[in-house]
Amino acid sequence: MTAAPPTTPPPGFIPLKSQSQTLPMTGFGIDHTLLKACMFKKTYIWFRDNMSFWVWITFIGGGHAIGWRWNGSDWVNFEIDLRKIDNFICYI
Repeated sequence: MTAAPPTTPPPGFIPLKSQSQTLPMTGFGIDHTLLKACMFKKTYIWFRDNMSFWVWITFIGGGHAIGWRWNGSDWVNFEIDLRKIDNFICYI
């Protein structure tokens, strides 16, 4: 079971992708070290398929991120393969 979602919505804006970090690849797949710094912080993620949204990551492991994503009105459970993430930016 994942930790509880945040009690407040994410910021009311979409960050500029040009200010984000690209998740680096290693010989073993995605290097998720940078993304781990965003755990339990409101984080905006852009995916390789051009989807993007706010998330609250509560666990990273086994090539996946688990937590909550903002659907525009509420936080809902999500899980994503780290290889699908293109860029991200986190806020306190």
